Amino acid sequence: MSQVHYILQLFNRLSDSAKFALIAAICGGSTGFARFFISEISEHKVRHQDPEHYGLIPSIFLGTPSFIAGAFLAFIIVKVVIGENYLSRNLFIWIFVGLIYGIFIPFITGLLLPMGEFFMVLTQGLIAWEKAFFYFLDAIVLAPTSAFTHGIFGVISGLIGGSCLAATLYGIDKIQTTGLKWQFATGIGFSILMMAFSKLSPAPFLVNFG
Repeated sequence: MSQVHYILQLFNRLSDSAKFALIAAICGGSTGFARFFISEISEHKVRHQDPEHYGLIPSIFLGTPSFIAGAFLAFIIVKVVIGENYLSRNLFIWIFVGLIYGIFIPFITGLLLPMGEFFMVLTQGLIAWEKAFFYFLDAIVLAPTSAFTHGIFGVISGLIGGSCLAATLYGIDKIQTTGLKWQFATGIGFSILMMAFSKLSPAPFLVNFG
């Protein structure tokens, strides 16, 4: 309980703009998570394969870097856009945020995916621990190539995700007078909805969003 209280104290010391950027990071992370799996399912159609969901282990190890990429990108973009003065922005500003997010999220996700794949095969025992360092270096070397290939094929799903993120942040921005807790609740609700949609919806249906 003391640790939770300490974290809450640190959070309360943040500026309003930083708090909103954290909410945006949560929403951006869940959007990045959902976008990745929808994009991967869509690629099955391109390869003339039956669309299907990933299992639990790949979902964890590939979903984590996807979430981190989305959270990082959303936090940086929103922090730059709203600056230090937390004022309500008009719809066109949030459309711009969604556009920038949608374009860059597949590239940043692709940059982190080799590291997620490395930890996945390592924990599954598919590579020996004494050789782990060399595979770790391979993951770093492959990151730029992965960023390019995944980014090129993920732009459509990225723009769709960016549109959802922009609409949500616009709505959260507009309800700032209701209090921070309601903004957080809206952000958490959106995040749960996005991740559940990408993992629980029928795979053939999700193909349409890639």
